[in-house]
Amino acid sequence: MADTAVNLHKAHLTTVEHATLQEKVKRETTRKKASRRSIHKGGAAANTGDLRERIKIRDETERVESLRKVKKALRIAINKSTQALRVAGVAAWKENKEKKKRVAACLARSDSPAPTDLLLLGEPDKNPTILEAASMTPEGHHEYLHAVLQVEKESNRELEGELEGKLIEFPELKAREIFTRLGNTYQREDVGVKYIESSPIRETFVESSDVESDAGSIDSISRNADLSHLIIYRNPV
Repeated sequence: MADTAVNLHKAHLTTVEHATLQEKVKRETTRKKASRRSIHKGGAAANTGDLRERIKIRDETERVESLRKVKKALRIAINKSTQALRVAGVAAWKENKEKKKRVAACLARSDSPAPTDLLLLGEPDKNPTILEAASMTPEGHHEYLHAVLQVEKESNRELEGELEGKLIEFPELKAREIFTRLGNTYQREDVGVKYIESSPIRETFVESSDVESDAGSIDSISRNADLSHLIIYRNPV
């Protein structure tokens, strides 16, 4: 009887433990579904702002790296052409030097020099032709130049897309509505009035003696005024 009670108690504990384990597995599954860890492996969940910033940094790095590679390829092509012209120029200079020696030797023997010795070779590095001069410029390597321009165009288009909606539109001001700032004073160019920031309006207080003096002056002017030229009309009674 005691063994039966023990077995029942063990079975109950096993059932409770199993239910607890199932609940734990359920919560863990729900947490993984709701978490962003699935798109950000190996670390904590990142918010949208961080992801956008990382994507922006990655795109900017790729743009800079791509532009650097195509510019490097263009620079290498120009350097190769310049080096080839320099080598050809040195070879032409050496050949012309030998021709001059042979011509001098023939003249010393009173012999006629060979016609080929009388024609000197052009030195491409010093006197290049139009095509040779173009090969030392970006325009002479149109395939690399086109790649550079294409990458720059795509980069500018992406930057314009990022800046779209972030530009601040300022109101258009006419020439006569421009304010010139002088310290804390703003002066309109078309009106000789100054607007001072945060300056209280100054009130002018007139003393009573000045008011009485002004009143006396007005009465004196009225008494001494010549009103003979005025005609007064009165309504008949």
